[in-house]
Amino acid sequence: MKDKLKKLFAYYKPYRFLFYSDMFFAVMGAAVTLVIPLIVRYITSEVVYYEAADARRVIFYLGVLLIFLVLVEFGCNYYISYFGHVMGAKMEADMRSDIFGHYQKLTFAFYDNQKVGHLLSRITSDLFDISELLHHGPEDVLIQVKACGVCGTDVHIYEGDKGAAEVTPPTILGHEFSGVVVRTGQAVSNCREGDRVCIDPNCYCGACEACRNGAAHFCEHMIGYGTTENGGFAEYCAVNERQVYKLGEHTSFEQGAMTEPVACCLHGIDMCNIRPGHQVAVIGGGMIGLLMVQLAKLAGAAKVALLEPVESKREVGFKLGADVCIDPLHEDVNARLKESGLTWINTVIECVGRPSTIEQAIDIAGNKAVVMMFGLTKPDETIAVKPFQIFKKELELKASYINPYTQKRALDLIDSGRLDVSSMVCEICGLEKLEEVLKNSELRAKGKYIISPEKSV
Repeated sequence: MKDKLKKLFAYYKPYRFLFYSDMFFAVMGAAVTLVIPLIVRYITSEVVYYEAADARRVIFYLGVLLIFLVLVEFGCNYYISYFGHVMGAKMEADMRSDIFGHYQKLTFAFYDNQKVGHLLSRITSDLFDISELLHHGPEDVLIQVKACGVCGTDVHIYEGDKGAAEVTPPTILGHEFSGVVVRTGQAVSNCREGDRVCIDPNCYCGACEACRNGAAHFCEHMIGYGTTENGGFAEYCAVNERQVYKLGEHTSFEQGAMTEPVACCLHGIDMCNIRPGHQVAVIGGGMIGLLMVQLAKLAGAAKVALLEPVESKREVGFKLGADVCIDPLHEDVNARLKESGLTWINTVIECVGRPSTIEQAIDIAGNKAVVMMFGLTKPDETIAVKPFQIFKKELELKASYINPYTQKRALDLIDSGRLDVSSMVCEICGLEKLEEVLKNSELRAKGKYIISPEKSV
């Protein structure tokens, strides 16, 4: 093992300057990140009590300092992202050259017993993963996975659809996970071994046009743990420390695994602009729909209706705050809504992802309503919409994509107990049952499945 590590670290030798400079800027960037809130705290706790003239002078100088520190932080992040990957690419090229040279020395008998695809993978995808580790390793956190939720996106990917992310196999799925930190890289400063954490799976570059225009969730170079990078359906997973959030003392691992879907729902709810007294209809009583019912109530909705054909899910919906639960397959939806006093529905949140339910959402929406298409449809599906209906009602059609920086809000809601994320979980099982859950839609219809590697046989 020692000899192998020596051989591995030898690839750093030609690029020592890049490595040390990368580490230097990583430490500097982390230091700046810690200093900025200290300055802000000093202004809000001390400077505000100064005489007006003194306060203005101090705030001016501190403002200049803050601008300088932000520029330094941007420069550090740029250097790490750009030159760090340059180093990784050069090391990758060196490794490929060595492997190819080794391949040329092997006998014909060796190739008779090997698959060409496996050999090519060694010098393509496998090497890429190694080079990324060599670059990002000092900034990474190794997590022992305790719980990982099965998401609709996982199902889409498993079935071969693009879904919300384009995935190139082989990739370990699972982007809703929590666990315990067991190892930290040399440059990690925000967490330590033993911390209970969850993950924001979407890692943004911070430098592309989308990121610099305040729309980081459309990042052109996004890394997604569980989509583009190996995720949480495993015993261990390595992630960048930027994506790690500590769990509250009242939050279990299973609840922590639900943080990511809650964060996505928060982004959708924010876009709905629900105001106190509004009427809201939620279509679909799965995990997402039940979260939306609660968030709509927390946003101030006076009445919330849940449309769900499964009786057990309707019962959970009542428990979580729905004012009326309707079976859309056996009841007259419009009549039941009117009977329940929902005569002007301000927001309809579609959480199923089927053309028929999206069309239903447009149909039941009131004048000037927001129709949120939250459910993930298949990429090639279409809906039959009458533009005149949208025109006549002045409807706003919206959709929500991923969760830009709502992870902490989600964690706080869960830890405070204001959001119930446990009632919709139907089973916690081991890794051996994962494929069955992904294959079987009838199983998934029962509720949310959480995969716990500790429960594996």
